[in-house]
Amino acid sequence: MTLTAVRRTVLLVGGGALLAGVLQAVLWWWLAPQQHLQVAANGAVGAVASAFRLAPFASVAIWVLLGLVLAAVVGVAAWQGRAARGPRILLVLLVGSLGGAVVAWGLAQLLAGTATDVGSAAIAAVHSGAAALIVQPPTLPPLWVGVLPAALAVGIYTFLAGWSGSAELGRSAPSGADEHPAERQHGGG
Repeated sequence: MTLTAVRRTVLLVGGGALLAGVLQAVLWWWLAPQQHLQVAANGAVGAVASAFRLAPFASVAIWVLLGLVLAAVVGVAAWQGRAARGPRILLVLLVGSLGGAVVAWGLAQLLAGTATDVGSAAIAAVHSGAAALIVQPPTLPPLWVGVLPAALAVGIYTFLAGWSGSAELGRSAPSGADEHPAERQHGGG
């Protein structure tokens, strides 16, 4: 069974959006800073002086920026599928981007691991009398943040559709079809 150009484009856009989610999670895990906390022997907890104090903010910012950049790429790539332009591919782009956000968020949670309970570490430090260093995983934003990249991908696709200025959205005309049927009806020009 061979896939038509429309089906192929639909599968590529949907799969590309999901793959973008995987890429976002892996890049975030690689780039986002961890938070280093020092637990003193008396149980006091504080950020390590030499560690990056804005790590939670930076990891969320990296997550959002990666999502937006990849969404822009997916939105423009979806527009390149000339044969399938229209509402169908817009819906596939929306669902695929939201699915990619869920995949990214779930994979990022798996890659980052679970945070250490700081309260338990403080109690253990008090009982043992020894200080401890806790390395917390990067901070992951809530799942709803994935709506932002999906909205951007759909917005870019919609902008490109409006910019095309063509009722057919620049789709390829079937072979043998008149490009300007109105000209033939009204005597041309």
